[in-house]
Amino acid sequence: MKINKEWEWGYWQGYDAAQYQGLNVDEVFKHLRERGISMRTTFAVAFKQAVKDCRDGKPRQYTYYDN
Repeated sequence: MKINKEWEWGYWQGYDAAQYQGLNVDEVFKHLRERGISMRTTFAVAFKQAVKDCRDGKPRQYTYYDN
């Protein structure tokens, strides 16, 4: 099964931001806008989902591999 690399990378970054930087779902929009990323991108949607998952105590769903 092929995984969308933009989704995978966004999810990886979002989970790390929530886990290590303490980012909350309410802060996602501001965080991504500061980085110049539109909320309509696949990366941003995955990022937000990962932050939600981390805050809800769910394990990481995707592992990013640079293949």
